[in-house]
Amino acid sequence: MLDKDYIKSLEKGLNLISLIANHESPLRLEELVKVSGLRKTSCFRILQTLTRAGFIVKDAETGVYRIGPKVISIGLAALEGRGVRQIALPVMREIRQKTGATVNLAILNGPEVVFVERLQSAHIVEGNLSVGSRLSVHLSSMGKVILAYLPDTELAAVLRQIRFKRKTDRTIMTAKALREELKEIRAAGYALNNEELETGLFAIAVPLLDYSGIAVAGLNISFLLTRHPRQEAMRDFRPLMIKAGRQISAMLGYHPPEGAGAAAEPEPPRKVAGRKQTRKRRTA
Repeated sequence: MLDKDYIKSLEKGLNLISLIANHESPLRLEELVKVSGLRKTSCFRILQTLTRAGFIVKDAETGVYRIGPKVISIGLAALEGRGVRQIALPVMREIRQKTGATVNLAILNGPEVVFVERLQSAHIVEGNLSVGSRLSVHLSSMGKVILAYLPDTELAAVLRQIRFKRKTDRTIMTAKALREELKEIRAAGYALNNEELETGLFAIAVPLLDYSGIAVAGLNISFLLTRHPRQEAMRDFRPLMIKAGRQISAMLGYHPPEGAGAAAEPEPPRKVAGRKQTRKRRTA
């Protein structure tokens, strides 16, 4: 017999949030009914409540449900406790002070990156991006650099979910083209967004690696090319970002292979006992 203080409907709602958060792709109502075991009417009413409260969002075009901003804010607090944001923030402040450009920190959530910290430039406003904002991975330097440091199984799962939408004539539009660029990013140790999201906007991103060499977040610097031309940015900002990425990764527990020099690139992500290879992303 259940305790009198036990709320069954709340448990059902929390279970739906968990299903949506942990499934490798977004789910429609019919799919949620099937995997949850709830009646369709009950499931729909709970989803409506969670949507109104901001815990989940429904895609108007496809009808699928994703984690919403309220869960993101809770995840941010948890992420702060795990240290990624807390460790990165002083370095981010230093980068902004030195460059005057916007500095961003993001994590992966399905086929999107979620901004978990953003130190805005005093000079520009880049769209409506803020903490909690999302971008498809193919439109973000941080998304690309995180993908470049994922195990193959996780990368394949993300690539299957991407909805390639064109923002400019430079936007990557196929999984094949993205895979090719990821190889180049892996070899270089950094990723660029060369006006792929917005004409005139440029970004340089580096991976933040955990002890196993897997990217748990991406860090980038973004700016208008009218303020910092490409050649200047690659000369001055790229070394700064690579150094910052290595500094934060070391604090997260990543160490280059023994015997490798300070400039060595991270080794491929390795399997770690107890770690699921299709790891669920932290939800910001």
